[in-house]
Amino acid sequence: MRILTIDTATPFGVLGLTEDGMPKGEIRFSIRPGGSERLPLALQQLLEQVAWLPSQLQLIVVGLGPGSYTGIRVGVAFARSLAFGLGVPMVGVPTQAAVAETGACFAGTVCVLFDARRGNLYASAFSFAANGTDIPEQACLFGPELLPVEGLVGRLNNGGRPVLLLGDGVRTYLPQLQEGLKVPFRVGRVEDGVPGGWPLARLGWDKWQREGRDELETCEPYYLRKVEAEVRLVERGRPLRD
Repeated sequence: MRILTIDTATPFGVLGLTEDGMPKGEIRFSIRPGGSERLPLALQQLLEQVAWLPSQLQLIVVGLGPGSYTGIRVGVAFARSLAFGLGVPMVGVPTQAAVAETGACFAGTVCVLFDARRGNLYASAFSFAANGTDIPEQACLFGPELLPVEGLVGRLNNGGRPVLLLGDGVRTYLPQLQEGLKVPFRVGRVEDGVPGGWPLARLGWDKWQREGRDELETCEPYYLRKVEAEVRLVERGRPLRD
């Protein structure tokens, strides 16, 4: 199956193409500022690199965040418009689950952290276990959730397992993490904090095989918090409109 993957939840957007489980091409580009406007051109360039036509795509997988509110919204809208226009199914997967795949061989907890500002993190934690294949099986321990740094540290300490920390939130709050964590931990590389096209495709394909449900109308991004404008309205005592 030929799969297009899209993720714009992190500071770097990702477009990827896979065929029958094999990566065929990938483009990464800065999302901020205005990087989301490059999506159509980036997709055209990627398809040309592998000599595919848009009509040859068979499944679209989109990362649902959490992360940048605007980034997620643009990525999901782009995926929906493509799926609708091409008449192919789409499914959504957690962005942090795809990032965690880079730590699949780590013997402990893989924790993915995105900076949510104001002392908070978008956090998910995973474990991986051998399942008789070349790809360890992923299990989500918690998340995605919006947590203060102290709350995250407490949860990881209670888990009692070594931790691999991935994502842009790690370096933002590294001093607090170093001070608070009592379990052994490692910090992953910067480039490992961005989801790859192949992990997104694998998670999406697994979900499609398992559920077989087109999520064109039903997938919901992980926003997890109100946008800045909503926060200001609440602070001013003004009601939010539905």
